[in-house]
Parts: sequence; structure tokens; C-alpha cells
Amino acid sequence: MTIMYAIIRDGKGGYYTSTVFGYYCPVSERNSLKRRLESIHNQFFVIFSEDKKRLVKKEIFPRRNRRFDPLVLIVDEENENWVVDQEGHGCVDFLTGVDFEAKGDEPALTAELLEQCIQMDSAYFYQEYQDVRAEKNLRNLFCVAGGFHDAYIETCWQDGTQIYVLFDGIWGCKIEMWFEGEAAYSVEARNPGKDPIWYSATLVEKDGFYYLVDEDSADVEHLDDQCCWFRARNLRYHVIPNH
Repeated sequence: MTIMYAIIRDGKGGYYTSTVFGYYCPVSERNSLKRRLESIHNQFFVIFSEDKKRLVKKEIFPRRNRRFDPLVLIVDEENENWVVDQEGHGCVDFLTGVDFEAKGDEPALTAELLEQCIQMDSAYFYQEYQDVRAEKNLRNLFCVAGGFHDAYIETCWQDGTQIYVLFDGIWGCKIEMWFEGEAAYSVEARNPGKDPIWYSATLVEKDGFYYLVDEDSADVEHLDDQCCWFRARNLRYHVIPNH
């Protein structure tokens, strides 16, 4: 079963996880500036409440926050069982009859639909520490990292055959990663005195190696000290939600 899944932050240091059942962003203003603000702050995901007893609408970027600090971190982006419009707004197929854009924080569901949601959520086992095994894992990492935009290396060290790196600056979280198996890296391009911020990234598997490079058009076969990069046979990561 393909399920979109997320870490849900309360903005005060607490968090839990939930299946994501829908995504919407109603925009009604005619003024271009106001429409732009609505397109940011009116975004919400349909998720479970923390007690897993009801569905709720969760704003991604609340208006009260002055910075982009998302309260929903998508850790599994799969949505093959969704029905969406041209703007990507929609929900899982069995909830298409529910008016999620109606006023109120809790969509009105029948007991039968709620039970389907409960069964779907309980079938998903979220692992905090993820071993990259397939292309899907790379897509999920790239998704929750926001393409590593605004990321910077907080900690990096090598212990024997393993390289550890902790990224901060990612919207809504930090991400720690372990590269192992013929591991190699270069952070010369981000050393003190140079711009530490990543603006884009390449994350791929090629010829049995996983590569992470701080350029979106990087040629992983010709890496040097002009960019920041990591490479290894095995890759593990862990998402740490912001407090």
C-alpha cells in the first residue's frame, strides 16, 4: 500500500507522526500580493489528530510564524492512491466526497470513513532511522530535506570507514546522515570563510554508490574540491524535527 506519511510538529518542541490524507490551498483574494500570501499560508494537510481519533486540518506555514518553519514534514511522499486536480489539491480516493475546504478545523466524516482512515494509518510502520535501499528512499529524503535548500553542515566527521554529517538550516528539521562502504567526501568548498549555505543539491545512486552533492546539476563522475560532496555504498539518515 502506498501511503503519504509525515511528522507533525506542534511548534513547541513536540511532534507525532500521521498518514496524510489530503492537501489543499484555497485562494480567494483578487489582489496579487494577497493571493500570494494566501498561497503560502492557506496551505494545509489533512492528517490525524495526535490521539488518532479524528481527522484535522494542519496548516503548514501558520500566519503567526514570521519564517518558513513547516509544521508538517513529509517523510514519505507516495500518493498514488490520491485523486488530485491540476494544482495538486486533493485527497486519498475513498475520501473524495468529503468537503475539506469547508470552514472548521475538523472535516465531517462518517464512522465508516474514519475507520478506513484508522486502518490505513495503523498499517504504516514509521522508522526514524531510514536505510536507503531504493530510488523511493532517495526521493523521500530529498522531499523532507526540501532539496537541501538553505541547508548547511553543522557537524561532519569520519570514523574509520564511516562518515557522519549533520545538516541544519533545513526547513522544519535537521537531518543526520551516515555514509559507509568505500566512503569519501570533500567539504573544502564549504570551509570557514566560504559560504556555508546549500541552495540546491543532487542526490542519486550510480554504479552502486550513493552521492550527495551541493549542486543540482552535478556530474557525480567528475567530483572535485570545487563543490561539497559525499559518496558511499551505504546510506542511512534520520530526521530530527525542530523544537
